[in-house]
Parts: sequence; C-alpha cells; structure tokens
Amino acid sequence: MSAAIPTQRRRGSASDTWPRVRLGEVCEVVYGERIRKIDATAPTYPVYGGGGATFRWATFNRENACVVSRFAMSKECVRYVKGRFFLNDSGLTVASISKFLSQEFIDWFLMGSQTKIYACGQGVAQRNLEIKRFRNLSVPLPPLAIQRRIAAKLDLLCDIVAKRKNQLSQLNQLVKSRFVEMFGDVALDEHRLGDFCEVGSGKRVFAEEFKEQGVPFFRGTEIAALAKKEYSGPVYYIAREHYNQLAAHTGIPKIGDLLLPSICEEGLVWRVDIDKPFYFKDGRVLWVKVPQTVDSEYLRFALSEKLRTDYKKIASGTTFAEMKIVNLRQVKVKVPPLALQREFAAFVAKVDKLAFAVRKSLESAEKLYRQQLSEAFA
Repeated sequence: MSAAIPTQRRRGSASDTWPRVRLGEVCEVVYGERIRKIDATAPTYPVYGGGGATFRWATFNRENACVVSRFAMSKECVRYVKGRFFLNDSGLTVASISKFLSQEFIDWFLMGSQTKIYACGQGVAQRNLEIKRFRNLSVPLPPLAIQRRIAAKLDLLCDIVAKRKNQLSQLNQLVKSRFVEMFGDVALDEHRLGDFCEVGSGKRVFAEEFKEQGVPFFRGTEIAALAKKEYSGPVYYIAREHYNQLAAHTGIPKIGDLLLPSICEEGLVWRVDIDKPFYFKDGRVLWVKVPQTVDSEYLRFALSEKLRTDYKKIASGTTFAEMKIVNLRQVKVKVPPLALQREFAAFVAKVDKLAFAVRKSLESAEKLYRQQLSEAFA
C-alpha cells in the first residue's frame, strides 16, 4: 500500500517546499504486545514500553526500531532502540507503507518531532497518546535521495555523539582503575570524615528572598551539574547585600572545598573550582571544608566512590534516602600519605585535560545534531 504525493506545499525554507502528507496515509502504526514480568522464563531480550528497558523476555518482536510511548508519556516520548528487543503494549512503532517514504527517514522524523508527538497526548494525571491525532501528524516528503542523505547525516552525527560519550566513560574508568591500583590493596586505616574535616551546610534562604539577578544561588541540582561538568548557568539569585550577611554568618566555600547534594547516590561531589561569589541551599547541599593536610581532589574522588558503593548504608530517610550532616561526618575514607594523594591528583589533572577536549567535541557534535534535526523536521 502506498499513498500519492499531495500537492499541498508550504512556503519558507527549502524543507518547507517539500510535499507533506498525514502520517496515517504513508505509515502503519504497530502496537507492542501485552506481557507480564511474572511470566518471564528465559530472560534473553530486553523489554521496552514507553520508557527504558524494564525486564527481559525469551523472544523478541522488534529490531533496530524507533519506539513511541503510548501511556504515561514524558516529553522525551520517542527513543531509538538498537538490536533485538521485545516491545510491550506501552509502546508502538511506525512502519512505512509507501514507496515514497524510507523507513530511516520516518524514524528520524519521529525523533525530531517529540514536542509535536507529546502534544498529541491527553490526560492530566497520566498523559496518554491520542492515536487519531498522532496519525494526523504532517510528515514532509522530500525525494528519496534527499531522505536518505538526511538520515545518513543524522546517523553519522549520532554515532559521533555516542563515541564521544564512550570516550568520556573510558577516561572516567581510567581514573577509577588508577585509584584502585594506588589505594585498593594498600593497608590503610579509614578515618571518619568528621574527624579531619569540618562538615556542615549553609544558612536558610527563603524563596521570597530570591532576586532576578545578583549572586548565584545553587541548589542540589546545580551542584550535581557542576560535579558532572554539565552546569549551564544559575537559575536563582540572591541580593549582594544578603550574600554579604550570609558570608559573615557562615563563611563561604573556598576553592578546594567540597559540596554535594544531600541526595547523592551517584556520588556527585563537586570540588569548588571558582572564586566568584555564590551561595547554596541549606540542608539540601552539604559542605566539607578540606584542611591543607588533605588533597581535596583525592578526597573528592575517594568520597565519591564511597558514596557510590555504600550510599544506602550511609544515608537516612523514610520516603527517599537523604544524607544528613551527621551521616556525612561518619563516612569513613582512606587517608594515605599526602604525597600519594597529590600523585593521584596530578594523574586526575592530566586525564581532565583530555576529558575537557572530548567534552568540547561532544558539545559541538550535539549542537550540530540538534541543528540538523531542527532544519529537517522543525
């Protein structure tokens, strides 16, 4: 079955001159199958629905396919899944039934139309995909040669992004391996953090005290982003006069001190590396004042690894595991001779230089990917 190319065109950019059709005219919507985790026998293939993989199943019903969420939609309601997998009834795929439309192009159209697809959902408590509206989405239909060229370009950019992320992961693993090599099998006593560092937090700042500009105010979210080197700028500010009062009352973090979110199961510890004024949320951001007798980069990594492996034992909380100041003071870490700490920190600095270059390349690739996706399907 195929659909005739329509005559309706739009004016504007080159892509807007392409003919357009309704998705339902050129594609078949194929639903996943309902299964239950309790019935799983041979866990071979990952099971996907509207989100990530949930459990595994003995057989597969999809391979290298673009999945659209049907139920409990989020704004990221489309994902491309590589390899063989089982799609349950919480998701659907779209298959081209027109000789004028390549499968690769319609997959990339879906990836580039997440906002429009999310807008096809209905519901307040739970947003579910309204299939009629989804089938009525307007799909551009350039010549097949252009479709394949667009898909190939986006495939290449996607591969570059994946390779850069893999390089960052490998560099991170290199640092972990060096840490284990230097300290993993060394007989060193563990010391409670509170015995050699001052552990605390800031002073309460109320929502009505935020300003449109001024001194940046960091929540746990911003601290985590800084730790991952993904910080994009402040969301909240306080007045300079207010900052001066807080600084006089509690002091301010200096370069080399450690800050971390109170919910920190990923071990996201930020070593302060900026000398511009900022303040942070009391209780939800914990502050470790590092003395000169300890290398702060070594301590950041050691503490981060400790939290990643033992967080459930360390943290406390009823509905979620939140770390209190008293919990953090009791965390035990190895404290080797300062010369060894500095040797490790110097190794981390060298790796960080490589990682910085990779991150810049990743940012450029992601920016170009978004631009190409927008130009083709905006």
